[in-house]
Amino acid sequence: MTAVAEFPAGVSFYRAKDLDVWLRWPNPEGGVSVQSLQSWLEDNCAFGVDADVIEDRMSGAIITVVLRGSESFSGPVVARRFRLIRHEDVSGVSGTGVVAHGVQWPDGAVSMRWGVPGLDPSYANWDSIEAVERVHGHQGKTDVEWID
Repeated sequence: MTAVAEFPAGVSFYRAKDLDVWLRWPNPEGGVSVQSLQSWLEDNCAFGVDADVIEDRMSGAIITVVLRGSESFSGPVVARRFRLIRHEDVSGVSGTGVVAHGVQWPDGAVSMRWGVPGLDPSYANWDSIEAVERVHGHQGKTDVEWID
């Protein structure tokens, strides 16, 4: 599983003289917080999570950090993918099987794309996965199946 890490607001990355990657961000109580990337991963992610650091070749600046490793992150993840599987078509419109794919964002919001054969694709946004299930779940006749 791969995901882009969501670091503290205002974080900047730099390489120390020992070549380790460090994070620096404004501390809400004042001052600046500094922590090594390895230490941050240990504090915020499941055991076994490591990171790939992507740098700009010209300037050497760190562009992003991509997490890889454990199947279950305890740290923040940018998005979690799912499919909407319909077991019984109550409305007679969508049919059965996989009827939509979606993403749940870290704040809980959901973006979904309907992809029913024979119908034009359409998109919907929801405040939560619970809202999707309330409207489209049809009392258990449709399930959310998590991919990530």
